[in-house]
Amino acid sequence: MDIKALNVKQVVEILKSYITMKNEESFLEFEINNKDSSVSSDDVIEIMTFPPCGVRNISGNYDSDKISDIAGHYSELTNRLNLRNQEELKNELKSRQNLTRRIEHYIECLNGRQSQVLRKIYMDGKTVAQVSEELQFSETTIKRDKKAGEQRLTDMFNMVMRH
Repeated sequence: MDIKALNVKQVVEILKSYITMKNEESFLEFEINNKDSSVSSDDVIEIMTFPPCGVRNISGNYDSDKISDIAGHYSELTNRLNLRNQEELKNELKSRQNLTRRIEHYIECLNGRQSQVLRKIYMDGKTVAQVSEELQFSETTIKRDKKAGEQRLTDMFNMVMRH
């Protein structure tokens, strides 16, 4: 397997995207569970069966047989697309959930203060100054714990990628 190791900067970018990923998970779950977000076969058939105002064929009659055939084929295609879209949404959700769970687990594996610092900065969206005040440690100590925690997380990501 030819997988390149991540560097600390790449892991920090993953950490920075944590809150966004969690929000996107929520949106994806909604779309997957909300049946109104897909086009129904009945909607497609209804739209295609009834002609727009003033549409007539050469003989003056609306050619409903051809339109019904087209609507039937389109309905089948719509069902396949909706199913594929649902599968794509489910796969994307699963991928994001796996990454966010991995981040959460790895952060929990860090020593106490490093874990707290990274959780507060990347999961809660707090600044170093806010974390320093909250945990009652100097900003220098918080920065050192943050840097050490980021390096340990990088090591964890890379250890898993090697196997």
